[in-house]
Amino acid sequence: MINLNYFMGKKILITGAASGLGRELAVNLCTVAERLILLDINEEGLEKTGDVCRARGSYIALYKTNLLEENPLEEIVEKEDCPDIIIANAGVGGVNPAHSFDEGIDSRIMGINYYGVVKTLSPFLKRMSERESGHIVGISSLASIRGLPGAASYSASKAALNNFLESIRLDLAPYNVKVTTVLPGFLATPMASHDEFTMPFKVTVEKSAFHVLKAVSNGKKRYAFPWVMGILSLLNKFMPIFLYDRLLPLISGQSKEMKPKIF
Repeated sequence: MINLNYFMGKKILITGAASGLGRELAVNLCTVAERLILLDINEEGLEKTGDVCRARGSYIALYKTNLLEENPLEEIVEKEDCPDIIIANAGVGGVNPAHSFDEGIDSRIMGINYYGVVKTLSPFLKRMSERESGHIVGISSLASIRGLPGAASYSASKAALNNFLESIRLDLAPYNVKVTTVLPGFLATPMASHDEFTMPFKVTVEKSAFHVLKAVSNGKKRYAFPWVMGILSLLNKFMPIFLYDRLLPLISGQSKEMKPKIF
């Protein structure tokens, strides 16, 4: 169950709030948070999220933010107090197969999925440490567990994110700052509205938000969902290389015609 009391009266920053999981998290939290600070590059979608949250009577601040820029949170750091909870949710998907690898796409995926999270969190790490309170939440992916066919850039970006979050979790523990790494499977969002590869056990954004808020409110350090995909990913992690190399190309549905693309 979700312990909504955990979020009561807190300042919560959410990136990628214009649609999908980010919007659903904001809608769920807007009735209990003291203040929501919502970020996204999609200004129109961000305003729609803000309208829904304001209709429920919550205090919202919206910031159009491009995480690929230098110091993208500079204005927010100047105007806002340090959040109690940061949910680094913004991210992109994509395929970048080796036979037609695109460095530009690789740079963009890494820039948003990894460096974008670093840029989101870094302005507040010292402040949370000095305050000796806070909770950082990073939305990673089960695709980070092992390199997947056609997903060199995406899998690498999320694997880097996992290790970053784990390292800062250890560093921040003495300062009473929590870090939660969430590893979803396939989510039923616009980012997954393609047929480049098979996507079993898709989870709706409503259920995904439930899982994320459950993990955060229960103080989980690492949380994977849905459970079926979590078990399959664990099996993948320990599968012998000779078997992995035979099975994964068959299971993924990747074709030789796959071209680099961002979703």
